[in-house]
Amino acid sequence: LPRANIHADLFRDNAMFEGTHLTGLIDFYNACSGPMLYDVAIALNDWCSDEEGVIDGPRARAFLGAYAALRPFTAAEAELWPTMLRVACVRFWLSRLIAAEQFAGQDVLIHDPQEFEQRLAQRQKVSTPLPFVL
Repeated sequence: LPRANIHADLFRDNAMFEGTHLTGLIDFYNACSGPMLYDVAIALNDWCSDEEGVIDGPRARAFLGAYAALRPFTAAEAELWPTMLRVACVRFWLSRLIAAEQFAGQDVLIHDPQEFEQRLAQRQKVSTPLPFVL
């Protein structure tokens, strides 16, 4: 898969806005070199999910279409898309479980691990494919 330096934690709470203008990104603790598709999956799992964690189709298609307009997806990425969505869910489910155990009783913000356990179950079937043109 195409690789680059990625944020690897691009959740909404790591993006700063003034109105609709993006003014900054924070929390580069997990930044690394990796598959760009992984970064897209992490972001989509947060930015394009509804309150129950279900992928919002119109929002996801807009997100993926805007991304693809700048960097078209490859055939390999299109094939691995459903798997990458699940990999991203597993990563945050497990990291949140570890954090909950490690920081139990401390004054540390712990995100609910069940949120991504539930999303992983929902991502067993993915109905929002990558926009891919041969």
